[in-house]
Amino acid sequence: MDGIVFQCQCCPYDKNLQAYLREQMCTLASRHPSVIMIDDDMGLLYRVGIKGCSCPLHMAEAFAGRGNPTAARFNNGCFGSETSRYFSGYMLRAAVQREHLRGKIDLFLTEGDTCPHNRYAVSAARLHAHMTGTILEGAKGVKGWITSLDSSGFDLSAGRAYRNILAKHRGFYEKLAQLYDGCRFTGCRIPVPQTRDFSIRTANIFQTPLSCWATKVLERYGVPMYASKEAGGAVFLDEAAVPGFTDEEICTLLGGTLFLSASAAQMLISRGFGNDIGTDVREWTGGLITAEHIRVTGTDIRRQFGGMELVPLSTETETLSDALYQPGDGTKQAMYPAVTSYRNVRGGTVIVFSGTPDVAFHYDRSVSFLNSARKKQICSVLARTGNLPVYYPEDLEIYMKAGFLPDGTLLCALFNLSLDPLEDIPLICADPVRESGILTPEGDVRPCTFLREDGMIRISEPLYPMHPVILLLR
Repeated sequence: MDGIVFQCQCCPYDKNLQAYLREQMCTLASRHPSVIMIDDDMGLLYRVGIKGCSCPLHMAEAFAGRGNPTAARFNNGCFGSETSRYFSGYMLRAAVQREHLRGKIDLFLTEGDTCPHNRYAVSAARLHAHMTGTILEGAKGVKGWITSLDSSGFDLSAGRAYRNILAKHRGFYEKLAQLYDGCRFTGCRIPVPQTRDFSIRTANIFQTPLSCWATKVLERYGVPMYASKEAGGAVFLDEAAVPGFTDEEICTLLGGTLFLSASAAQMLISRGFGNDIGTDVREWTGGLITAEHIRVTGTDIRRQFGGMELVPLSTETETLSDALYQPGDGTKQAMYPAVTSYRNVRGGTVIVFSGTPDVAFHYDRSVSFLNSARKKQICSVLARTGNLPVYYPEDLEIYMKAGFLPDGTLLCALFNLSLDPLEDIPLICADPVRESGILTPEGDVRPCTFLREDGMIRISEPLYPMHPVILLLR
């Protein structure tokens, strides 16, 4: 912020601007339309050389007509995505907005925009998955744009598949929105800071940093995950997120189950929380680390990317895996812990990784986290700390959100992010399952059968790519 005043920029709190907008809306209202839709792109941010107003008046309030609910549309559109991966990122964007607008907004809408409005850009299945996922973040409706009406084609037929899938699942969406209101989500939590970030992005404003734990690991493990400011769950914190939390908030996180990347742990140590972590993080200056031994499975996997040396600070610090050096004589030497776990005096359990999950999707780098042994390692910690009521135990890329309804029923939402269909759905549940149901497109709950097999259940329902399934387990 340099105090420069831009004559070409408008502040939402400027009285002259408000009078101008009111005059325009009155003109539109005088034509007695049934609905007035103001497109989100009619904003104050997209001007050459500037990124919005940051004057003291700004921080705009929402205006609604007398007697109408105050509504806000989540900024979480999935325009032209090249992959179904990183799906959780769109949900995180909605969750962060929900958390900071809680109590100020009566009605949240999802951004159902398939720009440029044909299935070359966004499939009907993806639109349906996006709708479903955002309802599970609190949306009660959609501000949709699913028909090509501009220079991208002006093709009314291009929206047919969108209209069909939305119409087919109307009852599904309405019932799911009702279930959301009473649902207490559980599992892996991506923490949302209490302090809002109003910084101006100097680069692409759409590239807001999101949790790499969520978008590059958890959304593909089939473990329940959610985002919230409220305490609870097993928290996953990366280095990009640490600066947003106050020391008071960090103390709260350290009192629960907390997973840290190496750099995140370093940042907390520099702020004086080393004794709570039970592990120091240092540069490794020894031989080349070539692999990692996972103790819970007894198997070796590829080394973590960006690996640092973990040094236990207490005899109570547990080693969950070892960084291996292979000198060339056929032997393997454990050089330092690759993952540690420490129970601190606050009563929390802190897990530190020697590397980072924040790597490009590539078999040589991302596979250090995207493999069955690492998943079992993380799931074993989640289970023993009481943060794993249900999960998918196999290796398909599954995004899951789960929570308990007021009557104790476990709602389990599964999204298949891969290209492979599941013919049935295997789940491991912390508590015995007596009966199961599935939410139908019409919004009914239909009983579904399941088999018990090797400590798991197999729900006799398919899970197709980007066609989410909502299960109700009792």
